[in-house]
Amino acid sequence: MLQVQLVAQRSEADSMQRLILIEKDTTRIVELLNEIGWELKVTVPDTAKSRLLLSAEIAERNKLYSAQGDAYNYLGVLESIRENLDEAAKYWEASLQIRIEAEDKKGQAKIYNNLGILYKNKNDFTKAILYYRQAELIYEELDNPIKAGNLAYNIAKLYDEFGHFNQAIEYIYKYLNNLEEQASLNGLDEVELSDLKSSEADAYNLMGNVKYSLARNIESKQSYLKSMAISQSLGDTSKLANVFNNLGNLYSSFSWKYHRDSLSEKAIAYQDSSIAFYNQSLSFRQEIQDEDHIDRLKFNIATCERDKGIFYKEIGKVSLFKKKMKLAEDELERLRSVWSKASDELRIIQVNNALFEVYLTLGKKQQALDALNTSATLANANESDWYIQRSLEDFSKYYKASGQYEQALSYSEKYNLYRYKNINEKQIQDNEKQAALYLDQKNIREIERKKEDLKLSNLKLRNSYIYISIAIFSCFIFIFLFVRFRRLHAKIQGLLLNILPPSVVKRIQADATDDCATNFEAATILFSDFAGFTEISAQIPPNELLGYLNKFFTAFDEIISEEGVERIKTIGDAYMCVSGVPDEYSDHAQRMIRSAFRMRKAVDDLNALHRVAGVPEFKIRIGINSGPVSGGIVGVKKYAYDVWGDAVNVASRMESNARIGGINISEDTYALVKEELLLLEEKFVFETEVRKAVQVKGKGAMDMYTFK
Repeated sequence: MLQVQLVAQRSEADSMQRLILIEKDTTRIVELLNEIGWELKVTVPDTAKSRLLLSAEIAERNKLYSAQGDAYNYLGVLESIRENLDEAAKYWEASLQIRIEAEDKKGQAKIYNNLGILYKNKNDFTKAILYYRQAELIYEELDNPIKAGNLAYNIAKLYDEFGHFNQAIEYIYKYLNNLEEQASLNGLDEVELSDLKSSEADAYNLMGNVKYSLARNIESKQSYLKSMAISQSLGDTSKLANVFNNLGNLYSSFSWKYHRDSLSEKAIAYQDSSIAFYNQSLSFRQEIQDEDHIDRLKFNIATCERDKGIFYKEIGKVSLFKKKMKLAEDELERLRSVWSKASDELRIIQVNNALFEVYLTLGKKQQALDALNTSATLANANESDWYIQRSLEDFSKYYKASGQYEQALSYSEKYNLYRYKNINEKQIQDNEKQAALYLDQKNIREIERKKEDLKLSNLKLRNSYIYISIAIFSCFIFIFLFVRFRRLHAKIQGLLLNILPPSVVKRIQADATDDCATNFEAATILFSDFAGFTEISAQIPPNELLGYLNKFFTAFDEIISEEGVERIKTIGDAYMCVSGVPDEYSDHAQRMIRSAFRMRKAVDDLNALHRVAGVPEFKIRIGINSGPVSGGIVGVKKYAYDVWGDAVNVASRMESNARIGGINISEDTYALVKEELLLLEEKFVFETEVRKAVQVKGKGAMDMYTFK
């Protein structure tokens, strides 16, 4: 089939060359030369290049600049196929300059996209993202949502590949919004709608990968499951293979969490689940005879066997440990040979990383170091953030196992610095807001679609233009009055919600005499203040001090709002909030402990910004307790919602006994959040101090836990 196709291409090119000999129109000659070059770019690249260069020369001489730009574009494609990337870049830059001078926006966008792909392949992130964004801006200007959406997806993949994970999330949501807007258009056929669903599955799969890289494993799993559901509805075997592979990766990471918690039996069970996912993916890949992915999946299964061996060693099952390590070593050595022969540098890095773990566990330190040096060298040569980070962590492991603790500590510090260099809390919060905004916009579009359907249905029932006009006019009057009413209502509602919790607002709107007094069996209370605030206030003018406090409290408000926690009040530098009141949650303590860690991180981030301006550092103390409380409205002329009870008093004592910069919680709260702390270890770095029998004013001796 391929041979027939090549013969057909040459035959067509020969026909074009005969036409050139009899053609007198210069424009047509240049077009034919370009067509010949395009047809022969793969089969006879040298001939294709000579024809395209001739076309460019004739076009320039006769001022046929558009055709000259086409010739240079085709030359760029030809050289990129031959992997002469510098030559390809030269021709595309020349084509781009011509299209800029001709104000050919569509042509510019195509070239910018080509250059983005080229520099991505050259691992030049800066240029790749620059060109991709230029193409995206032009397609948005040209109102081409399909092309703009594709660019958003490519940019997201680029950010993911180079380790800029939060920016990747931003562009995935942009892409999802684009798909929703396309789906809302009328007149789409089944094939077009299916293509949009397929793209949505890709977006959620990529989202899962990014969240996995950020160690946000629960969110990662949710994204993968969305992708899987869409792929199953489409019957797309290839996509299902991808998502099952990714779920295998995720469950393997879960197993290590349980291993770190000394739950090796549970860790082994999760590795078994991971292998089951990989085998499901493998069956799909074998069905479509995808040899490359088959080897990748065998690699993943081999690493699972290795990890199970490590877990078996921990629980003293030596024979199973040796058996699993032998299986892993044999398969990984086979794959190292295959990928080394293919000069596949990314796979060589991966397989050497895996073999490093095998050899280090088996005590073969020289072989472990050789594998690690190979992977680290290639990771640095390819400027791959993810694998550079991995190599720093592995060097720390190696030197620790070798008893060289100073070098181990040095590499551990480098690893931590590298790990967080592209991540900040503000970007994470922005991502969460984007997620909420995406869902809001999706709901709005759904409502708009239903409104359009209803409008069309009503129009069919009308048999008179007069009735239609009256109906539309009436609608406008109704909408105008309704909008004005809604705006006034929203303003009043907003004022109430700034003062009181939403559920309390509903109660007093139903009955203005209701004081909303309620007993709550289980809630969690947080108090915070800033140590040495009196000294700080003496150094900063009052208006500036208020501005700094406002920044901290605004950040706290945003955090607790996202966690479903209710602010009660602020007094000076003190901040009080409660979880599980007035809306009751079974996970009230977990919501509050997440809020506390995020609040402390927000203080650290703002202090870093203030430090540049010479502002004294604000040092937070946080205290938390859980227990029964009462809540209700206090005051008559000025409403305020408050909570009271012994649990509130204890929370206040937890705060006053907190270490500077620490989160101090009671034993009652600790019992509720032990599991949540395991997850928080993946996101926040902290040490736990167990404080036994601390004397607390009015309460006697109490056990506490401080996270430093």
